[in-house]
Amino acid sequence: MTCICPPAWRTAIEDLVLQGSLSTEGGRRDCRPFLLSGAKNVGKSSFARVLLNRLLSNHPRVAYLECDPGQPEFTSSGLLSLHLVDEPVYGPPFSHLRTPYRSHFLGSTSPRNNPSYYISCIESLIETYTQNFRSLDYDVYDSDREVVPLVVNTMGWTKGLGGDLLKKIEELVMPSHIITIGEVSELRSSDNSQPATTATSRSQIASRAFESPEPQRINVESIPYNPESARYTSADWRALSLMSYFHSSYHTSFSDIESLLQWNTNSPLLSNKPYAVSPRAALDSVILTGSGSDDVVPSEIGRVLNGAIVAFVTCEPGSVDASSTPRSAAIPYVQGAPLPDPRTSNCLGLGLIRGVSPSLLSPEGRLDEQTRTEILHIITPVPLSVLRDESCRCIVKGEIELPVWGMTDSRENLGGSAIDIPYLQSRRSTAAGADRKKVRRNIMRRSQF
Repeated sequence: MTCICPPAWRTAIEDLVLQGSLSTEGGRRDCRPFLLSGAKNVGKSSFARVLLNRLLSNHPRVAYLECDPGQPEFTSSGLLSLHLVDEPVYGPPFSHLRTPYRSHFLGSTSPRNNPSYYISCIESLIETYTQNFRSLDYDVYDSDREVVPLVVNTMGWTKGLGGDLLKKIEELVMPSHIITIGEVSELRSSDNSQPATTATSRSQIASRAFESPEPQRINVESIPYNPESARYTSADWRALSLMSYFHSSYHTSFSDIESLLQWNTNSPLLSNKPYAVSPRAALDSVILTGSGSDDVVPSEIGRVLNGAIVAFVTCEPGSVDASSTPRSAAIPYVQGAPLPDPRTSNCLGLGLIRGVSPSLLSPEGRLDEQTRTEILHIITPVPLSVLRDESCRCIVKGEIELPVWGMTDSRENLGGSAIDIPYLQSRRSTAAGADRKKVRRNIMRRSQF
């Protein structure tokens, strides 16, 4: 897939790179972040990728903050993450997945259902970047300190609640430049913000680089229409990234930045050997998030986890309250438990629970039966050495689901068929509450008053 870079993009990017290379009389270089905003399908990710590659020509490493849980650049959907990139990035997102420096699992492609947790995750990631790669003490300057610029990519929801979240991100990031992709009239702008301008000249940037902490706003045109991109929907890109993640393996580069750069697609996902995990011994907490998660009672947690995609989360000791979990519970689940605090947790990766022991699916089973087994079969590209971390004793299930074609096994030598798909049934149930819940998003619109 080709990406056509408009001339205005090249001008704006060269100006931004010049801003990062400027220095004051004391030799200080500005390290304030660059924030991208814009509606859907205008080219924010493409602009961020080009800007990232251009910055790497002047810096050994560039930080990348992903605030879009729907179509992230380096991870599967549902994650908010901070990355350190030391090599140019090419190709679509599913071709260059990486292990984040730090990440948090939102569990959804949109922050609509949990906006406060979304902001808390981003605030934690910004704090991580500030503490490790950015000095806010302008009275003390270390000339040997590495300057790591930050590129912040935001989601395409720019109106209503999405606009309020975008404004909050701007306040947390404190960027030197806010690059708006697309028409200014189509984007949300606050009353007290500076008007958007076109790409600034190099002389103007040099004179204003350190005058004011207020961000400079640059407006550039959206990316030209590409028929190849129109062939795939957002759901298609999310499915490709998710399957690319589960078919990949960890690879460590020379700079000790772990990346997911190798794939094995010779065999279907269900043929991978799973880890056999005892939830009673290996887990302290199982947390559900997303629409309808508060309605899941403890006796049904085994059925909910069967075939689910979960996140492995490390938590500091004492940050997760497991005292309310009954000692007799095979799976440590508490209905309505809050998500892990982003300040004391970190997401290590995702896993697929391929199977659950029948005894965990039957709440009527007795615990004293010798034939009873309590095992979860989990498929994940995360190495066992990482999962053995003593603080990795929490899994979180969100709304992210494996695509149907990811469950198929069409290997002819085994007599498989793509029609034989697990976890699905063709018969329609008429029981109360059996159908999928339909949530209306059009309530209390202005046109309805």
